[in-house]
Amino acid sequence: MVSVCAPCVVPSQLRPVASRTARRAWPASAAYRTAEIDYFNEQQHKPGTVSFALYDNPIGTAAWIAEKFRVWTDSGTAVEPVVSKDQILTNVMIYLVTDTAATGVWFYRGSADDRSSTGQPGKIGVPTGFASFPAEMPLLNPPRSVLERGFNLVHYTKMPRGGHFAALEQPQLYVDDVRAFFRTLRS
Repeated sequence: MVSVCAPCVVPSQLRPVASRTARRAWPASAAYRTAEIDYFNEQQHKPGTVSFALYDNPIGTAAWIAEKFRVWTDSGTAVEPVVSKDQILTNVMIYLVTDTAATGVWFYRGSADDRSSTGQPGKIGVPTGFASFPAEMPLLNPPRSVLERGFNLVHYTKMPRGGHFAALEQPQLYVDDVRAFFRTLRS
């Protein structure tokens, strides 16, 4: 399965040949970008600031990560999201105990420095599967028609629930879909 990163799906790149479905997705994508992409820009352009704020700082790390779990999961208005507090705390502790909060942030800077990812490559020929979770951020959940233009899309599933952390939120749905994708490659 291939995941699509935020910089890879830019509405202006899609406009010339966009389907009606893709054009309908632009406003949600633009609104989401305005409200939620600041974390990405901060980590990409000023990773040292975020790294020092999170490094050896349990409260700062917990706040940074818990907020993302709240916004990026399919939790609706529930006080406790579909991911339990214990799961969030485990995630936070992994970063703190292994001293990897800073290196996790620097990934975003690395993606900016990787010039090979900024071009417009041709269609990706590798068989690709995509699971569209309804609460995934719009930037990472392009319409099927957009994926078909850029990838050899052999498997596409519109999921009934789940968000950005699909494997944690809806593990059975995720595993079943990965298995179904690989079954298509065996036949």
